[in-house]
Amino acid sequence: MRRQHQRDAYAAFLTEANAFFSKTLWGNCAQQASSQLGISLRDEARRQEINRRALRIQSEVPTEPLKLAAAVVQLEGPENIAAIAREIENHAHNVHVDALYGEAPYTLFDALDGRPAPTGEGRNTHLDLLTAINNFTDATRSHLNGSKTARRP
Repeated sequence: MRRQHQRDAYAAFLTEANAFFSKTLWGNCAQQASSQLGISLRDEARRQEINRRALRIQSEVPTEPLKLAAAVVQLEGPENIAAIAREIENHAHNVHVDALYGEAPYTLFDALDGRPAPTGEGRNTHLDLLTAINNFTDATRSHLNGSKTARRP
């Protein structure tokens, strides 16, 4: 019975983490902004306008559903999985803060392609979030399947 509660908690958390990730991806936010403004993404003269609206859209994606689902993971444990859930919460918070402070245009695709960040920092919060989500998935799969190697990556 305990394993089923863990499975349900992990699935709910993973669903929220992936939903947050998808809703805050720069391309998705920019497309939504473009549609709202009636401006083509190809219109370079109005790119800043699209970027400002996309940042607002990105910053308005709520983190509360993710936090609530993470609380259940914290209760269900084990500690190594709870720790990865906290990492995901922290990375989601960073995505939110970056959007509030106008840091979003350094996209996940820029990071994956090895393009330098405009600030020179070289970090992409979406890449950090994606990595943590993948680590959570691997750790929970190992835990639920009884693998002796279930550990924090």
